[in-house]
Amino acid sequence: MPQDDAFPTIRKQLLAHRRDERRYDYSSPVGVACLAELQLTDKPGPDYLLKIAESNGAVSHHHVGQRVVSYRDSQPATPVQVGLYAAMSAVEAARSFWDATTTAAANTARRPASSLDDYADFTEGLEPIPLARRLRERPSERDALFGWQRLGGPNPFALSRLRDDRLPDHFPVREEHFRRALSALCPDGSPGDSLSRALSEGRLFLSDCAALDGVATTQNQGRQKYTAAAMGLFLRPLDRSSALLPVAIQCGQAPSSATPLFTPADGWRWRLAQCFLSLGEGSIHEAAEHLGLTHLLVEAFAVAARRNLASAHPLTALLEPHFEHTHFINYTARHSLIADGGTLDQLMPQPIAATRALVASALSNFDVGAGDPRSRLRALGLLDADALPECPYREDALPHWDSLLQWVGDYLRVYYRDDAAISADAELQSFVAELSAQDGGRLRGVPEVRSVDALTSLVTLVIFTASVQHAAVNFPQYPFMGYVPGIPAGLYAPPPTLATPDAEASLLAALPESDLTVLQAYTVYQLSAIRLKPLGGYAPFADPRVSDPLAAMRSRLSSLESAIGDREASRPLPYPYLLPSLVPASIII
Repeated sequence: MPQDDAFPTIRKQLLAHRRDERRYDYSSPVGVACLAELQLTDKPGPDYLLKIAESNGAVSHHHVGQRVVSYRDSQPATPVQVGLYAAMSAVEAARSFWDATTTAAANTARRPASSLDDYADFTEGLEPIPLARRLRERPSERDALFGWQRLGGPNPFALSRLRDDRLPDHFPVREEHFRRALSALCPDGSPGDSLSRALSEGRLFLSDCAALDGVATTQNQGRQKYTAAAMGLFLRPLDRSSALLPVAIQCGQAPSSATPLFTPADGWRWRLAQCFLSLGEGSIHEAAEHLGLTHLLVEAFAVAARRNLASAHPLTALLEPHFEHTHFINYTARHSLIADGGTLDQLMPQPIAATRALVASALSNFDVGAGDPRSRLRALGLLDADALPECPYREDALPHWDSLLQWVGDYLRVYYRDDAAISADAELQSFVAELSAQDGGRLRGVPEVRSVDALTSLVTLVIFTASVQHAAVNFPQYPFMGYVPGIPAGLYAPPPTLATPDAEASLLAALPESDLTVLQAYTVYQLSAIRLKPLGGYAPFADPRVSDPLAAMRSRLSSLESAIGDREASRPLPYPYLLPSLVPASIII
């Protein structure tokens, strides 16, 4: 502890050097606290660089084998690329991360799909996508799988439960819409159910993309992009034949002839409306829940910790494994994925400045003190298992939180005998103060830390976000977004109206053509392809007093692995993302 250090002057000098070396940058996204410059120590080691080379190699090899592309100069990559990465600076390595994906897209001849099967066929030989396979085998389950996507897909916070017996005034779903939907969804029309009954019983859930209202759109190589601040209504059916069913979608915040309500009875217009809702949710997920509330939230904690906690501090030993590679991958995101002209600028319909604004807004509105998963689920009405019996994120993430809370508390009590020791730790108090400072992390709602329990909750949030939460929002990306019609990153026709032809051609005209399909599928493949050092896989701690709490934590993880495996058997699509063995300890991708 700092107050017990035999060389306090040297300790302070080293921290001063660290603060000079690790400065904040608030330029991109504007107002968000990030590390200004990568240091040599931020460059990943050979094991990570080999994973990059392998994922680039898989992309290049798959691209060469595709008949739908125009192969010019792509060549299959091999793991020897790791030598090239090793010779680069940290910045050069970060900037070259997406080379294979961007090269593949650039070398793809643009052409439209002839059918939806083309999108499923494209990823054959790369990594199987259960959603695409299930839709082919059981097309009658399409709407049920669309509902499941809000529960077992990339954004566990896409829905909120309607709890005041009424719908929003600007989303005028009526009993006739509800009856039409049930007639299309259920062979028997679900007799006895009604909109008023579902509202009074709390069985309706809302997806609302209001954050996109008024957002401008751009073009890609002369082709206009479109988006919508769509709203979707979902039902937990009386017979529980499905976890959740979609009832109605409105492709805008204000009802009008340009934004009519569609139900599952509306054929291809309904399917196009589904794509617009998925597009909106995906835009919000990527900017807010993924980049903002995992990558850059942990970035602020990591910069503040490394500027204020000495290498010998016990919190450093606990937190460093959960910060590993985070600055590196965040640099690649800021200077490639969300850069002007970068991947998301090409894929998404809104200007990249609007995407970065969504990131900043998510962080500025996030309450650190209420950021645990139980509080967030409760606020959305998703915590009650009676109201929403099937919710894989809730079922798997909450045991992780409880296990980590126990582990962190056990660890901290080795070093902090009482609450007074918390207040006496000057480095800790400096770290906490910097998290919310305007010249620091700029985080909102950082609680005062004057007790062991308060510190336990804060540190658990950091570790949970860097591991479990990031796994939950990152690794489902390829299984859902790799099949482009599932969650398109951009659409190229306006939202449907009653005048839109009820034909597959209407949907195909809106979906991305081959070059952007390549860019989207390969991007999310690479985002889902790298895993290292699972949660709980700490290197041996120097302090033997930590051994028993760590063993207990690993035992809980083993039990959770078995419990999640048992739950998998009853899920309509796999949800393996929070298996402890598959959860990286830090944000590495």
